Amino acid sequence: MSNMRISTQKGQVLAEVLIAVVIAGIVIGGIVSTIGTSLITSKKTKQITAATGLVQEDTEAIKSIASSNWLTVYCPPAGSCPGNKGSSNHYKIVLSDGTWQVQSGEATSTVDGLDYTHYFYLDNVNRGEDGGIVESGGTEDPSTQKATIMVTWAGETNFTMSEYLTRATSAYFHDFNWSFDKFGEGPYTHSQGTYSTSSNIAIPISSIELQNYTSNGYLISSIFDTGVTAGAAFNSIMWKGDLPSTSHVRFQFASSNSTGTWTFIGPNGTETSYYEPSGSDVAIPIKTIYHNNHRYFRYKIYLNPTSDNTQGSIVADVIIGYSP
Repeated sequence: MSNMRISTQKGQVLAEVLIAVVIAGIVIGGIVSTIGTSLITSKKTKQITAATGLVQEDTEAIKSIASSNWLTVYCPPAGSCPGNKGSSNHYKIVLSDGTWQVQSGEATSTVDGLDYTHYFYLDNVNRGEDGGIVESGGTEDPSTQKATIMVTWAGETNFTMSEYLTRATSAYFHDFNWSFDKFGEGPYTHSQGTYSTSSNIAIPISSIELQNYTSNGYLISSIFDTGVTAGAAFNSIMWKGDLPSTSHVRFQFASSNSTGTWTFIGPNGTETSYYEPSGSDVAIPIKTIYHNNHRYFRYKIYLNPTSDNTQGSIVADVIIGYSP
């Protein structure tokens, strides 16, 4: 009996040892697996962090270029329009003589012994009637571009981020203080109180108004020079003065890179449409697409009397907003 008990006890001990070994193997295997997964996750996190850093560096450089020389991003890579855009045209940022430049190709950066390839491409942006960005349809906004920055590294898919760039710098041109007998074609870099020609317009004390209220009148401005040799983008037009009920103040705008030929057009790009702010001190957007990257400009202002032909508008200032 005692020998049987000892044998049984030895069998139990052996079984317990085997169970312990199996459990230990499972536990140790789980720990090793966890450590392996943790190491892989940590490695990937470091790689994504490095890729994110490269994207941020390229994004800031592209923004700097867009701010200092818009044509470089609107007509890449050299600012010569129309340039080459779309995902098949890869560009890199290069620091040369202390300034960022855009060049064709892809850049390679090494971080913690791993090579990362990074580049970007540019696309036009369209906006709908409400001014919002649309994926299809709409009208091109030449003062906005979409930059897509991509980073790749060994064994990984692309890391991508998109950024909208805008021609954010702004300036304005203020025309005022006209004199009835002061004519001048220009070009002028600031208001001289001159104008080119007019019809049924009186300028009694530096303001523009109708000479009589029985018919419409117009005035064509002098030629003005933004001084931006690469061309500006014209954004808005506004006037200051008085607008009696049922009278109208309307504009047509012309821009060019020369001072010889002028076509005055409205928001639909034709000579039969007009920009008409709803009142004094109200800026109305100029359709930039028709006046993009032009250096010189002039405007034509139309005045219409009230419906009963007893009054007319008085314009004291004309202000043109543009982006250098």
